[in-house]
Amino acid sequence: MKPLFLALFLHVFLFAQAQYTERFQEEYFFGHLNNAATEAMGRADAAIGGKAFSTRFNPAGSGTVEHREIGLSTSGPYYLLGASDFYFVGLVEKINSKLSVGANFDQLAIGPTTFRTDIGSDLRIPLDRPKTTKLSLNASYEVLNGLFVGVNVNQFRLKYFDDVDHFTAVYVDGGALYRHDLNEEKKRYLQIGASLMNINQPTVTLESPSGATSEVWPPSIFRSGVAFHQKTPLNIKGAKPGSLELTCTGEIEAVRQFDFRTMKKVGVEVVVYELLSFRCGYLSWNQNDMGAANNLSTISNFTYGFGTKIPSSKWQKLTLPFDVFVDFTSLAQPPYILSGRRLPNMRSFSMRFVWASTKGGSDA
Repeated sequence: MKPLFLALFLHVFLFAQAQYTERFQEEYFFGHLNNAATEAMGRADAAIGGKAFSTRFNPAGSGTVEHREIGLSTSGPYYLLGASDFYFVGLVEKINSKLSVGANFDQLAIGPTTFRTDIGSDLRIPLDRPKTTKLSLNASYEVLNGLFVGVNVNQFRLKYFDDVDHFTAVYVDGGALYRHDLNEEKKRYLQIGASLMNINQPTVTLESPSGATSEVWPPSIFRSGVAFHQKTPLNIKGAKPGSLELTCTGEIEAVRQFDFRTMKKVGVEVVVYELLSFRCGYLSWNQNDMGAANNLSTISNFTYGFGTKIPSSKWQKLTLPFDVFVDFTSLAQPPYILSGRRLPNMRSFSMRFVWASTKGGSDA
């Protein structure tokens, strides 16, 4: 019964009809993401979950949030656009032992800039601040012991031209996450996750300042992964007893009915004393080289980053009900050089406010 939900997503993936319009909103759908920890682990999160950020990768991931969580993040710059940035804010609330609900908002702004449009014109048009935004509502439910299913309803809005109104589309994501405990203490477990973003594949009609229109299709992205987690006691001479946590994950990502942008990802996270986190990963994907010898057909990258926990819920002089998790990564942008200059690193910074699920601190 449990694998049936994962097979269902694979079935929908294989029998889709619409096709992604190549290069449409590549940076928003495939660029740097909303969580520095996920970036540092090779962008693999479909089988991990447990964070407000997780709903972007697998809607069922919010089901393993313990109590309540707020996530904030920012990433930038994009290419040579120093004023560009990606912002994210999200909330997940555990309603009861089975149901979690959440909402999040993100925005990618890449202006001011100038680019050429082929929607009825080949002119270069200056733009003040083109931006892509998305509002998502999320729900995740534990249908069987250890098996969570989730759904996102997304309002996608795109503002290209200063003198043309924004374009809007609504699409739905679905996901499943299964957790299997490997020992009675539940300190070693295996998780399997799968998700399908943009199930209904709506048409987005773009309009140029001249009034010409063009229809495009956002990508429908399938992710499937597995993660292993183990927590063991850590005793260092002269220090208080603590723990060492290890998480390893692997994931495949593909765009349905599209030959490119197939990603292979692996990631590792080590958490020492529940305070310091060290992460690394590797990812690669294929892209359309347009038949040019100078263009890369495969792009790969090693990723890394770190984080820390601020146990504010345990501070005696404060009454804060949450702990704070801070994560950071700084990674190279796509391999592109302009006038002999290498592009600056993309920097991602995230914060999580995790409400204590038990008295005296957070279990996250």
